[in-house]
This record gives sequence, structure tokens and C-alpha cells, in this order.
Amino acid sequence: MQKVKETTDKHLVFVADSDGINTVFLMLVERLKDDRLYGEHLTLLYVSDNYGFVFKEELDILTKRFPTRFLTCYESSHRQETLEAIINTNTKKQMEFHLDLAEEERHSICSELHFLGIDNRNIHIITHQLYQNN
Repeated sequence: MQKVKETTDKHLVFVADSDGINTVFLMLVERLKDDRLYGEHLTLLYVSDNYGFVFKEELDILTKRFPTRFLTCYESSHRQETLEAIINTNTKKQMEFHLDLAEEERHSICSELHFLGIDNRNIHIITHQLYQNN
């Protein structure tokens, strides 16, 4: 029996720093491989100031392999303009933000998302205990 592809009208935006990318990268790959999530848009805002971009080659390959589903934005420090552009170009009915960042950066981005009209219900903090064995 053939798997039925369902379309989902959701845009998930992951925001990660150099420490959070390990967890987020695995989550992104799993979502992209899941045929049931066909149509879901994924965006990664990857912020790294000192360490370079871990998984950059792999992320670039995924962006080319899934050009209509996955976009990666690389920033040396987060900019509100990038968050605004991601929000303003959203074409899905539901948009969620999943953050895996150092505490100070996370608070800053949450404040910016609130300023840009994103409700707390659509902002999720990734905790490593939840994803260690998945």
C-alpha cells in the first residue's frame, strides 16, 4: 500500500545558535524525511558569531534538495529585519517559532517576536531533554 501524502498548512521557523544547531539539525532532517508533512514549510535562522556554521554543507544540500520546503538564513548576529522578512513572506495559515538559543539571545528574540505580533502560543523553547533520544 502506498503512503498518502497529506498537505499541511504550517510554517515552522527554527532559530538556533551554535549550541542549539545539533538538536535543531536532527529535527529538521526528520521533518523533511516525513512524507506525511508534505507541504510544510521549514525555515532555519542560524545565528553564529564565533564558531562558524556547523552543518553548513549539509544544510545547503537540504536547501537544494527541498527548495520549496526548506530555507536557511545565516546570520552572524540576529537582526529584527530578518525575522520581519520571514514573517512578511509567510504563505501558510499557521506559523510557529521554535527556539534553541542561549538565554539572553532567546529573551531578545522572544521580545522581537512579540513586537512583531507573534503570540506566545506560537513560540516554543526547545529543551534538550525532550529531544535527546528521539
